[in-house]
Amino acid sequence: MILTDKEVEDIIKELAGNHAVSLVMLIKDKENVSEFKLAEKLNLTVNQVRTILYELSAHNLVKFTRKKDKKKGWYIYFWTFDERRARELVVQSMKRKLEILESRLGLEKTGTFFACPGGCIRMTYENAMEVNFVCPECGKILVEKKSQRDAEVIRKDIEAIKNEIDRLSTPIVEEPVKVIKKRKKLKKKSKKKLKKKIKKLKRKIRKLKKKIKRLKREKRKIKKQRTKFKNRYGFNKNKKLMKKYFNKKFKRR
Repeated sequence: MILTDKEVEDIIKELAGNHAVSLVMLIKDKENVSEFKLAEKLNLTVNQVRTILYELSAHNLVKFTRKKDKKKGWYIYFWTFDERRARELVVQSMKRKLEILESRLGLEKTGTFFACPGGCIRMTYENAMEVNFVCPECGKILVEKKSQRDAEVIRKDIEAIKNEIDRLSTPIVEEPVKVIKKRKKLKKKSKKKLKKKIKKLKRKIRKLKKKIKRLKREKRKIKKQRTKFKNRYGFNKNKKLMKKYFNKKFKRR
């Protein structure tokens, strides 16, 4: 199940302090929020925003991606609140509270308590022995008190916490629409890559065609030169002499 705003506030106050609550509320239901925008909205410097985000990142409550600014050359960080991790931490803190309440309930059932008649203080038998059964605040004698009302209140608190743990332990079902959008994005990226590869191949083919044309021209020139020498020196009949002469004239040069 999704966390309520109060549950998010409580866990953030417990782990990172009050100053981090307003920042988390800005990025809670969003993705990839720029740290510069957060600094503008909170009226803080970018370094102050980063220190808060690093505190949250120490508990894995936020994730980030970075992109390089082509004009300025530095990296800009974009932050996202990890609600699943927040849910896990809320459940852990609730379990700790549950253990404390269960131990208190055990004391309420088995232990004996002494209270001041004026309502100043309430303590266990051992603590009352240390102060000689006299109230340290007003000086009145402490009276033994067995209150079932306190035990009932603790039981109700335990039941409420158990219900909350069960509610938060149920897994979040992701919407299929989001998955489809991601697939579409991946398809677009793959198409762009294919287009780039096709362009590169076309460039290579053009270069090869140009080379082939150049080689054909050179062959034609060589043929023309050979025919000229044949006609000029009369090597049509004796091919061996023509080859020797041609090799001497051109290949050695």
